Amino acid sequence: MEQDKELLIIKEVENKVAEITKFDVTKQQLEEKVEETKQIVATDLSDQTQLALVKRNRIDLREIEISIEKRGKGYRDIFTKANRYIKDKENELLAVTNPEIERLKSIEKEAEELRILEERKLKLPERMKKIESIGDKVETPEEDILSLDDDQFERYYNARLTDKLEQDKLEMEAEKQRLAEEAEEKRLAEQAKLDAERKAIEAEAEEKRLAEQARIDAENARLVAEQKKIDDANAEIARKEKEAKDKDQMAKEAQIEADRVAKLKVEEDERKKKELEAEQARQLALKPDKEKLALYADALVAVKQPELNTEEARNILANTQVLLSKVTKQLRK
Repeated sequence: MEQDKELLIIKEVENKVAEITKFDVTKQQLEEKVEETKQIVATDLSDQTQLALVKRNRIDLREIEISIEKRGKGYRDIFTKANRYIKDKENELLAVTNPEIERLKSIEKEAEELRILEERKLKLPERMKKIESIGDKVETPEEDILSLDDDQFERYYNARLTDKLEQDKLEMEAEKQRLAEEAEEKRLAEQAKLDAERKAIEAEAEEKRLAEQARIDAENARLVAEQKKIDDANAEIARKEKEAKDKDQMAKEAQIEADRVAKLKVEEDERKKKELEAEQARQLALKPDKEKLALYADALVAVKQPELNTEEARNILANTQVLLSKVTKQLRK
């Protein structure tokens, strides 16, 4: 209902404003004037009469505009003063209520702060437990925690936790570095001990090696001397063996030469034999058959027996001689 009343008052004011803000010319009159000027056309831009008509109508329209602008400015000035009066009246009235509103707001704000404080007190044990779980051993007054809303507390907790984690990381790295340095010191000490032991072992081993080398050198000298005796003896044996081999080689070469000469003699005897047989055959061809058979038997008997090495070969040759004897007898009948 109150809102409808305000709307009626605003509408009434708008009507009053429309009544007192009238201009000397209406929109319709301006449109008719503009329609008249639209009929003006300059067909020759060098024609001063046409240009003067154009200018005159432009000036007339501008004078109308100036009149409208002056009337409008006069109306705006009136309403500017009215707006200042309205604003002053508004401020006068608000000056009565604003202080009371602010007082009531302060009561509501204090009540809200008390409500929030009570809620935070309920959350305080959980928050303090959460803070203590960080384990950074930083003293935390309860008043500081009660002054934080949920978002502020989360940011505060996360910041404390991040600092603790970073501190733990630094301490862990420091401890790691300390242990590494301690391990390195132990390693160096152990290495120094091992180096000393190694040098002592190496010195003892070198001493033993030198002694052993001296013994080996003496033994080698003895072995070299004995080896020289053996080598000299072997050289003498080799010399004698070479002389024997040379004699044997000479005997073999002499035998080979004798065999070659004997072979040549056999070949020469064979050649002469063949020549003789050929001659005998030629002469035989000139004799009767009986004489030829007798001569052939003589020729078979005259064949020289070979010298044989094996018993089997000699037996074959003996059997052959028996058969040959029978054959020659048959030939001579």
